[in-house]
Amino acid sequence: MPSLTSENLLLQNKLEDLENRSRRYNIRIIGFPEGVEGRQLLEQLKDLIVENLGSEHFSSMFQIERAHRIPGGKPIPGRPPRAILIKLLLSMDRDMILRRARECSPVVYQGTKLIFLS
Repeated sequence: MPSLTSENLLLQNKLEDLENRSRRYNIRIIGFPEGVEGRQLLEQLKDLIVENLGSEHFSSMFQIERAHRIPGGKPIPGRPPRAILIKLLLSMDRDMILRRARECSPVVYQGTKLIFLS
Protein backbone atom coordinates (compact mmCIF):
# COMPACT_ATOMS: atom_id res chain seq x y z
CA MET A 1 0.00 0.00 0.00
CA PRO A 2 1.49 3.37 -1.01
CA SER A 3 2.34 5.85 1.68
CA LEU A 4 0.48 9.14 1.98
CA THR A 5 3.54 11.06 0.81
CA SER A 6 3.93 9.07 -2.41
CA GLU A 7 0.19 9.18 -3.07
CA ASN A 8 0.19 12.94 -2.50
CA LEU A 9 3.08 13.35 -4.95
CA LEU A 10 1.26 11.23 -7.54
CA LEU A 11 -1.89 13.36 -7.19
CA GLN A 12 0.11 16.59 -7.45
CA ASN A 13 1.71 15.37 -10.69
CA LYS A 14 -1.70 14.44 -12.12
CA LEU A 15 -3.12 17.83 -11.18
CA GLU A 16 -0.19 19.65 -12.77
CA ASP A 17 -0.60 17.60 -15.96
CA LEU A 18 -4.32 18.39 -16.13
CA GLU A 19 -3.70 22.12 -15.60
CA ASN A 20 -1.05 22.20 -18.31
CA ARG A 21 -3.29 20.35 -20.75
CA SER A 22 -6.13 22.80 -20.14
CA ARG A 23 -3.78 25.74 -20.88
CA ARG A 24 -2.52 24.38 -24.19
CA TYR A 25 -5.32 26.18 -26.06
CA ASN A 26 -4.64 29.61 -24.50
CA ILE A 27 -2.98 32.74 -25.84
CA ARG A 28 -2.25 35.89 -23.84
CA ILE A 29 -2.31 39.21 -25.64
CA ILE A 30 -0.43 41.97 -23.88
CA GLY A 31 -0.91 45.61 -24.81
CA PHE A 32 -4.53 45.56 -26.06
CA PRO A 33 -5.92 48.96 -24.97
CA GLU A 34 -8.15 48.96 -21.91
CA GLY A 35 -11.85 49.74 -22.47
CA VAL A 36 -11.69 49.42 -26.28
CA GLU A 37 -13.29 46.01 -26.49
CA GLY A 38 -16.89 46.81 -25.58
CA ARG A 39 -19.29 43.87 -25.89
CA GLN A 40 -17.86 42.39 -29.10
CA LEU A 41 -14.45 41.35 -27.76
CA LEU A 42 -14.46 38.02 -29.63
CA GLU A 43 -15.24 39.67 -32.97
CA GLN A 44 -12.63 42.39 -32.42
CA LEU A 45 -9.97 39.81 -31.61
CA LYS A 46 -10.85 37.69 -34.66
CA ASP A 47 -10.66 40.78 -36.88
CA LEU A 48 -7.38 41.84 -35.28
CA ILE A 49 -5.81 38.42 -35.87
CA VAL A 50 -7.09 38.07 -39.45
CA GLU A 51 -6.05 41.62 -40.45
CA ASN A 52 -2.58 41.47 -38.91
CA LEU A 53 -1.65 37.82 -39.37
CA GLY A 54 -3.44 37.04 -42.65
CA SER A 55 -6.46 34.77 -43.07
CA GLU A 56 -4.74 32.83 -45.88
CA HIS A 57 -2.48 31.15 -43.30
CA PHE A 58 -5.36 29.43 -41.52
CA SER A 59 -6.80 26.24 -43.06
CA SER A 60 -10.25 27.22 -41.86
CA MET A 61 -11.51 30.11 -39.82
CA PHE A 62 -10.25 29.56 -36.29
CA GLN A 63 -12.75 29.63 -33.43
CA ILE A 64 -12.29 31.47 -30.18
CA GLU A 65 -14.13 29.71 -27.39
CA ARG A 66 -13.88 32.63 -24.97
CA ALA A 67 -11.82 35.68 -24.18
CA HIS A 68 -11.50 37.92 -21.14
CA ARG A 69 -9.21 40.34 -19.37
CA ILE A 70 -6.98 39.02 -16.62
CA PRO A 71 -8.69 39.90 -13.31
CA GLY A 72 -7.43 42.74 -11.19
CA GLY A 73 -9.53 45.81 -11.85
CA LYS A 74 -8.79 48.64 -14.25
CA PRO A 75 -5.20 49.85 -14.01
CA ILE A 76 -4.30 53.34 -12.86
CA PRO A 77 -3.74 55.78 -15.77
CA GLY A 78 -0.18 55.47 -17.02
CA ARG A 79 0.04 51.79 -16.11
CA PRO A 80 -0.01 49.10 -18.83
CA PRO A 81 -3.40 47.53 -19.65
CA ARG A 82 -4.33 44.12 -18.30
CA ALA A 83 -3.61 41.19 -20.59
CA ILE A 84 -6.35 39.43 -22.52
CA LEU A 85 -6.61 35.66 -22.29
CA ILE A 86 -8.01 33.86 -25.35
CA LYS A 87 -9.04 30.20 -25.34
CA LEU A 88 -9.15 28.61 -28.80
CA LEU A 89 -10.94 25.41 -29.72
CA LEU A 90 -7.93 23.86 -31.48
CA SER A 91 -4.30 23.85 -30.35
CA MET A 92 -3.09 23.92 -33.98
CA ASP A 93 -4.86 27.29 -34.41
CA ARG A 94 -3.05 28.52 -31.30
CA ASP A 95 0.29 27.36 -32.72
CA MET A 96 -0.38 29.03 -36.07
CA ILE A 97 -1.40 32.34 -34.44
CA LEU A 98 1.72 32.37 -32.27
CA ARG A 99 3.95 31.49 -35.26
CA ARG A 100 2.40 34.18 -37.46
CA ALA A 101 2.64 36.75 -34.63
CA ARG A 102 6.39 36.08 -34.40
CA GLU A 103 6.78 36.32 -38.19
CA CYS A 104 4.70 39.52 -38.49
CA SER A 105 6.24 41.23 -35.47
CA PRO A 106 5.40 43.90 -34.48
CA VAL A 107 1.63 43.43 -34.45
CA VAL A 108 0.02 46.84 -33.99
CA TYR A 109 -3.56 47.69 -32.98
CA GLN A 110 -4.65 51.34 -32.85
CA GLY A 111 -1.03 52.46 -32.62
CA THR A 112 -0.20 50.07 -29.76
CA LYS A 113 2.26 47.21 -30.12
CA LEU A 114 0.75 43.87 -29.08
CA ILE A 115 2.63 40.86 -27.71
CA PHE A 116 1.27 37.33 -28.20
CA LEU A 117 2.36 34.74 -25.63
CA SER A 118 1.48 31.14 -24.90
